[in-house]
Amino acid sequence: MKAILLTASKEKGREVFDEKSLEKIRQHFAIESTIYTREDILSQEGDFRAVEVIFACWGVEVFSLEEIRQHLPNLKGLFYVGGSVQYFAKPFLQAGVRVCGSWQANAVAVAEYVVSQMILGIKGTFRSRIKQASEWEEKKQRVLSVKGFYGIKIGILGSGAIGKKVIELLSNYRDNQLEIYLYSPSLTEEKAKILGVKQASVSEIFQSCDIISNHIANHPETVGFYSKEQFELMGDQVVFINTGRGQQVVEHDLAEAMRKRPQSCALLDVTYTEPPKEDCPLFGVDNIFVNPHIAGSQNNELARMVDYILQDAIALKQHQALQYEITLEALSRLA
Repeated sequence: MKAILLTASKEKGREVFDEKSLEKIRQHFAIESTIYTREDILSQEGDFRAVEVIFACWGVEVFSLEEIRQHLPNLKGLFYVGGSVQYFAKPFLQAGVRVCGSWQANAVAVAEYVVSQMILGIKGTFRSRIKQASEWEEKKQRVLSVKGFYGIKIGILGSGAIGKKVIELLSNYRDNQLEIYLYSPSLTEEKAKILGVKQASVSEIFQSCDIISNHIANHPETVGFYSKEQFELMGDQVVFINTGRGQQVVEHDLAEAMRKRPQSCALLDVTYTEPPKEDCPLFGVDNIFVNPHIAGSQNNELARMVDYILQDAIALKQHQALQYEITLEALSRLA
């Protein structure tokens, strides 16, 4: 089957589809190392009518239904390395193209990051770092009362791919006597039992949990979802983690809550906007730690994302079931 690489971000495309990953793809598909853009496909010089499979990544552009039918009439599958397919997938699905994403692979990287942040955060690692010898005793005293990663309550908000993977990874710490609380509008008592979690409301999680991790879907109704109303419910020693979306948090309210709770900390991989502005209220608060959106797949981890979509591309070629397929019906429910 003839395949091509597609993204407007050619630098990212070369990073994702490096020679090692391309060699894996070439074992099953006829593909060049050239990275094409929407402009290439729509140009009069190009002829992409024989293309049956597209491997795409972050930066793929939006096509209309008519453009797909005219310029990619034989396209059968689009396999995407990246986050949400929400912004570009619908016309392809309407054209009968099967779309698969690698969000499950990316969820592994994010979940690993989150669980490590949980352990380090509740141990006081971030708040006790020293930059000079004179800080040793003061920082040591600061964390003498930390709870540690045993017998605590962990609140997970959102049961998508990342939330579920976090819960799965936490199951490896059964000896730690952890209680996992989960908020999800679609969660049933039966599903909660299977996952080994306790159903909880947002308020209950903020009131009860020692660690709170945000994984809710990114929709207009979740903008400003976490505000003073929730943060004021937190105890004095809480780790708040956000690897979801920065705009889901009212940053002024979080900053105020952390100032009031010096024994707590906020570990944030996302901000609003990105990059944050110099006057971002999160800066200057001693117990707020910000990373520049690094929780997702990086470098070697990108190969795992390619491996996931390649499995489905091979399944398409062999007329087998696709594991990570996104249907038109499911598209509206995805983040």
